[in-house]
Amino acid sequence: MTIKDKNIGYKFAFETINAMDFGFDALSGEGFATSGCVYEEVGSTGIGGFTFALSGQVCRYVMPRPSHWDIDNDIFVRVIFATGSTIPADTLTWSVLHAGQAFGSSVGVPAGVLDTAITQSSNDPDANALQATAGGKINAGTFTTSHDFLVFDVELDAFDAGLAESKQMVALEFAYTPKLTKLPQQAPDLQAADPWS
Repeated sequence: MTIKDKNIGYKFAFETINAMDFGFDALSGEGFATSGCVYEEVGSTGIGGFTFALSGQVCRYVMPRPSHWDIDNDIFVRVIFATGSTIPADTLTWSVLHAGQAFGSSVGVPAGVLDTAITQSSNDPDANALQATAGGKINAGTFTTSHDFLVFDVELDAFDAGLAESKQMVALEFAYTPKLTKLPQQAPDLQAADPWS
């Protein structure tokens, strides 16, 4: 029996990459090692994250291209983070750069920027509370079947001058349309501006 995928009511699936799974924790925006971007506990919560001491610091994640992501549809991404501040005006701006590469090529600084950028985040008044940015978007077709692996750089672009407390990236989360068939799907683009809003 064949299931025609046009009859499937598609919904977003979600995938979370914890900070501990990242391969590099001390890259500047130019790819050079810097001090201060280290993995440590978020306050006394028992969870861990990368502490960003400076704007422009980057944490990198490399993964095989997931076969269960339908790359013919938009892919959304957001950053899960925490700060030691209790002041809502202590804003932060996160960005995610991306690239698809083939095996046999050197991993470099990804040149792709989000087609819809992650907007500036205000700060929760509870110190070390888990927070989430708004969703950013990678347009459909950005990644292709010629890409064997994907590279993601999470960068703390900027933060409020008064935010002297800790600034930590806890996880990177993706929302995608599941790939259920071998051939191109009849799945409609879900057309969400932000699947988490």
